[in-house]
Amino acid sequence: MAASATGDPTVEELIEKEKAERTGQFAAASYELASFPEGLYELSHLTKLFLQFNKIAALPRELGLFERLTGLFLQQNSLKTLPAEIGKLKSLSRLRLEHNQLVTLPDEIGQLASLTELHLEHNALRELPSTIGGWKKIRELHVTHNQLRSLPTALGEHTALILMPGKFQAKDGNPLDLLPADTVAQGDRAIFEHVNLDCAHIKGLFVGFVLTDDSCSDITQRTPPEDRQGQGTPHLYDCRAC
Repeated sequence: MAASATGDPTVEELIEKEKAERTGQFAAASYELASFPEGLYELSHLTKLFLQFNKIAALPRELGLFERLTGLFLQQNSLKTLPAEIGKLKSLSRLRLEHNQLVTLPDEIGQLASLTELHLEHNALRELPSTIGGWKKIRELHVTHNQLRSLPTALGEHTALILMPGKFQAKDGNPLDLLPADTVAQGDRAIFEHVNLDCAHIKGLFVGFVLTDDSCSDITQRTPPEDRQGQGTPHLYDCRAC
């Protein structure tokens, strides 16, 4: 039986307790777990799952059973990959994966349409999947301290990320050497504006809508985005045509 180092109940006892009480939450942090407890498969009703501060090296395909999850907390484990079945967690809004060993993310992670907050700091990610355009509700994204050389153009669709300071963090601890050096030097907001501009170019949004810090408004001039730079508050283009 997997027990906490502090003498807390075993994981098996916690599982039995949740079967009886059905609170919708399960927590087994700091239990030195090396694998995802199979007994959890019987708790597919869970809405929040806390397994942080363990040694879990892989997640099973059965993760897709937990379709009611709104919060999944797996920070500080030993994960190197994620199963494609993570895309089945359609209700997931908070996902914490910082301080693992992730090298790549499955394309299916872009299917998390309810995701509002994602932490991926301190992993070994070389790129983010282009499917992140599917995160229609994302409001907070942290990807510092990885091996990212660039950011996908699809990120530029999510202008809500920089409406509040500190909700988008990518600069620190990443090479980002495929982005203009002067842009990277200016920090996270400038990085996002650069990606957003690329998104606008690709989607041809020179005429349509502009998203400022608080609202959308019409563009009336057929002026390429780069020609409008330096005119006060930078324009952010809503690549979804709000």
